[in-house]
Amino acid sequence: MCAWAVLSLVSALWAGCQQSAAGSSTPDSSPGAPTAGRSFYVVPSGDDSAAGTQKLPWRTVARASAELAPGDTLFLGGGVYRERGIVMTRAGTANAPITIRSVATELPVIDGGFAEFRDAGNSDWEICDPARGIYRSKKPFSAVERAYGYLGPTDGGYPLVPYESYAALSSVIEDYSETVPYYVGPGVFWNDADQRIYARLVHGRYQARLGYEVPASMDPGLVPMVLFPRRTVLVLSAPTSHLVIEGIALRYGEIAVDVESGCHHLTMRRCDLLGGRYAVVTRNAVHHLVFDTLTVDGHFPPWVARSDVKRPSAGAPAHLLQGSALQLENQLDSVEVTNCVFSGLFDAIDTNGAATRLAIHHNQFRTIRDDAIEVATAAHAVDFHHNSICFAAAGVSRTGSVAPPPGAAGTKYIHHNVIDTSTAQLYGRDDPKHLLPATWRGPRGDGMATGRPFGSHDTASLDGPDPWKIYHNTIVGGADVDGGGFGICYRFRCFDRACPQEVYNNILVQTGDQWVTEGARVADGSQVFDGNLYYRSFAQPTTPLLKDCQDAHASADYFRLADFMTSSAWRATGGHGRSGWEMSGREANPALDPGYRAAADGPAASGAVDISAKDWPDATRLVYRGAVSPH
Repeated sequence: MCAWAVLSLVSALWAGCQQSAAGSSTPDSSPGAPTAGRSFYVVPSGDDSAAGTQKLPWRTVARASAELAPGDTLFLGGGVYRERGIVMTRAGTANAPITIRSVATELPVIDGGFAEFRDAGNSDWEICDPARGIYRSKKPFSAVERAYGYLGPTDGGYPLVPYESYAALSSVIEDYSETVPYYVGPGVFWNDADQRIYARLVHGRYQARLGYEVPASMDPGLVPMVLFPRRTVLVLSAPTSHLVIEGIALRYGEIAVDVESGCHHLTMRRCDLLGGRYAVVTRNAVHHLVFDTLTVDGHFPPWVARSDVKRPSAGAPAHLLQGSALQLENQLDSVEVTNCVFSGLFDAIDTNGAATRLAIHHNQFRTIRDDAIEVATAAHAVDFHHNSICFAAAGVSRTGSVAPPPGAAGTKYIHHNVIDTSTAQLYGRDDPKHLLPATWRGPRGDGMATGRPFGSHDTASLDGPDPWKIYHNTIVGGADVDGGGFGICYRFRCFDRACPQEVYNNILVQTGDQWVTEGARVADGSQVFDGNLYYRSFAQPTTPLLKDCQDAHASADYFRLADFMTSSAWRATGGHGRSGWEMSGREANPALDPGYRAAADGPAASGAVDISAKDWPDATRLVYRGAVSPH
């Protein structure tokens, strides 16, 4: 179902779609006429004692950044700048921003990795445990704290597992354990006792099982790789503001770009980012950020199971691979993420705290091992639209326990997205003692499993209403490990009948032998469904379509939508001044093509509920259901 060549076409079709019409969720980043300033130049062969002109350029970005003033432009020539820990503290103005950009079509790469280990045939390693294939660096590296690394492109560019203990790196055990360290594949470890970096490139069991025989050699001296310490490549520190970074690659730090508290009016455009855990972290009290046309490809190793990262909660051997492209922390306001490609990651976008006016649109999320986006419950004025999510364990997830402030509930809008979580990924490691949840072994018992299109994390104690508006999406799921169906029902204790969760005009395709909805309270006013198209492509399903529908008196399962709509539970849904559930809903095959377009003569081409009277982004009158117009 998920063909990325076709999704490129879908993205092109979406490019002309109307942007979000909700002023509350669209960042305000439109300065007046720019004021011209000076131009400076940096090239890798330059001289920091020079004048910084085009003819006499500087050598380092750190040297140049200290000179910038409002209106100035710093041009970076193509090549590699071996720098890390660059601290930017310069402020532009609305009419005179500071710009750091590439020269014409050249690609400058700010690289925070060690100079050693990069070339095949290097002499940077010595064998220290031949029986287990463990090598260590010949020289010590001080203050590394943690070692991170990536294999070279000839070996797929996969990250090396950043082990937190020598015991796990050297273990001969590969089964899941909660007490004994175990090995999960090629990785590195920095030993603070002798300050050496240790490497083991022995292929793990799952590499062989899944057909990934990388790297080609067990001898790290014969394997190109980049190793780097627990450092940040570029730190933007207050009073940094009105800054544009364009056309630059920033790579090889635990964090590629760290936006510290108090920074504002920052734009990153056409940048290629790669961190050990995070591409961008924003700290607190930052606002007016634009991330446009970023590429973040982490090449997350397919042989590392989700359980290797998440379990046990203390001591998971691959825990440090749990990261994200954008880690948006604490209080932030007015953030736009658009036209980006996020791939090969554990999480893509995580929000923690109270993000406001967050607009995420026209992005591609692919091969995400956990959540494409985690939306904090305290966030509000969130507009997630016209994105494509594919090969993800989970699509859009709630996280947190604090509700939006009074009057802000119901301002999370999830619309016109393709969300496909139906492809199984490696969820659970071999577990002979049955310590993991049984569902993590997957339906075939091989550890391959799927998550949900809509997930939920740490929300059991949510202290107030947090309804979402979910409309005109095309959603494809499988038999997820949590047995939660698609996760689109509102299942929280706190709710407001005047502001329910509303789910309209979506195409819902279940490819596994599992339900689509579970635990919907259909009669208390907490949620309203209408105009949705349900379809189970699984041959001869044995489970109900709608599981545990709850009215005021009882709960029941319904194998077909028609069964529900002739039940007493359905008759109870017409209260609170609303029409009954799914008055315009249907159960039928939408006949999706590989680009998620429904058939023009099929059931998705008409029958959508008119939501144009609602004050929601892109809530226009459409007759078709789903995210993409039928063909």
